Formats: sequence, C-alpha cells, structure tokens
Amino acid sequence: MRNVTKITTVLMILLLTACSPNTTVFTGESDNWKAELKIIHNDNNIVDQYVNLQFKGNDLDSAGNISYEVDTNAGGFGGSGLELNEKGHLKGSDLNNKNVLKTTSAIIFVEWNGEKEEIFLRK
Repeated sequence: MRNVTKITTVLMILLLTACSPNTTVFTGESDNWKAELKIIHNDNNIVDQYVNLQFKGNDLDSAGNISYEVDTNAGGFGGSGLELNEKGHLKGSDLNNKNVLKTTSAIIFVEWNGEKEEIFLRK
C-alpha cells in the first residue's frame, strides 16, 4: 500500500510540473535605470510579459513623464506619459500575446525628462 501512495505522489508531482508555466527572467541596468522582464509561456502558447523599471536617481520627481518600449522576439510593448511610483518603480505588462517564440534577448528603450537610454537585458 505504501508503494502505491509513493507512486501516486510522484506521478502527481510530475503532472503538476508538466503543466506549470515556463518563466524566463531577464535583468539589466543602464546608468539611470535597473530593469527586470519576466516572460511567462502559459498553456496554449500564450505569452505574458511583465516589466519592472527602477529609477536609480535620488530625485524621483526629476524623472517626470516616462516612456518605454520593450523589444523582444516574443513581441514588443510599451507605454508613454507614465510616472514613477513612490518607490521609484514603473511597471507594465503585455498579456495574452499569441506569439510562441522563445525569447533569447531583450532591450528596453527608456525616455524621460529629455534623456534616452537603452537597457540590454540578459537571462
């Protein structure tokens, strides 16, 4: 009876692991920004992308309105006219993208207060 329980437990773990989404995390930074991009490949080849930008400067108000563009081979997304939260972060997402390509690299283009930077992200 113990062997049946052990085998059932192992099979359940394998089944749950096989159904889990595959998440890839990229990080990088530039002179003024730190960035993290999470790409989640869910069931049915759906891709969700989440970005978190953190301003490295001390004066958060100096960032003003921010625009960003995330560029990957799983699709691009971005936003404009955005502001940092009280901790100096800016978050965005692109959900339910039907593109099924696995991303191998990513670049984020950021514009704020008349300045521009590119952030190259790596796994």
